[in-house]
Amino acid sequence: HPWAQMHLMDYYWEGKWVRQSLSEFLHWNCQAAKRGHPAALRNIGKWFLHGELGCPVDLHQAQEYLEAGLKASKTSFADCYASCQEDLVEVAKRHCAANSFEKAKAILLPLAEGGVGKAQKALGVAIIRDCEGAARPNASSSALFWFSSAAFALTGEEAALGNAEQGAMYCCGVLYKYAQAKFWGRIVKKTLRIINIEARITRVKELVNLQRELRSLRDICGGCGAEFEGKERKFCRACRAYCYCSRECQKMHWNRKKGGHREDCKGASELKQKMKEKKKAEAIKASESK
Repeated sequence: HPWAQMHLMDYYWEGKWVRQSLSEFLHWNCQAAKRGHPAALRNIGKWFLHGELGCPVDLHQAQEYLEAGLKASKTSFADCYASCQEDLVEVAKRHCAANSFEKAKAILLPLAEGGVGKAQKALGVAIIRDCEGAARPNASSSALFWFSSAAFALTGEEAALGNAEQGAMYCCGVLYKYAQAKFWGRIVKKTLRIINIEARITRVKELVNLQRELRSLRDICGGCGAEFEGKERKFCRACRAYCYCSRECQKMHWNRKKGGHREDCKGASELKQKMKEKKKAEAIKASESK
């Protein structure tokens, strides 16, 4: 029985009631894996991922065992299920580092669709890296979706680092969605104190570029394109990213079919509301845990 085999495996690992033996430990783990025990499958996947206990580093084998462990643990082993998800994300990151972006995306997509925040963030990174140096608006839109999803799905230390928000800010800049870029930029700015110096330098450069773009938007009317040159300007009340000569110009920009402000501004308002709801839920959870 696989449960008995897993207990016996633990005894050989700890030397409890039997002589400690690595070979017996591996033998009984493999026997349990053959019978579909999720933890045994996860263990072998980890060994192939990290090159441990005699297993060579083999991402293909690691993926097979981890996906099998994920499937076997879905209904009754929450810790094992989460562990398999995290290790599969790590497998995808290794593929991404080797520029095997299609393999990485194939692993990450089902996890991201299942709401795994780390997978959503990693998928956004894979999409952006896959199209580096090429103008692909569809890819940037897809990456933005996953970065935004990750920003709301991640919690704790992973969320505090702001990597998903940084990715979302970058994609918004590429897509000229400056109202949403401004929203993400405010969050990214708050993370500068807690990240390492190398990441901080990169992030500051991106924030400076964003501020430069936002300042340039304040010099011209978003509707007619005329320069203000000291004349009074009217800000969009909701996002305050764009300025206008008059209400007529604002309406023109709002209703423009291509490059109009409606979608961007409404998107920024929705993001603000979702972030409020996330913080409220986190506060309630924190108070309940005390």
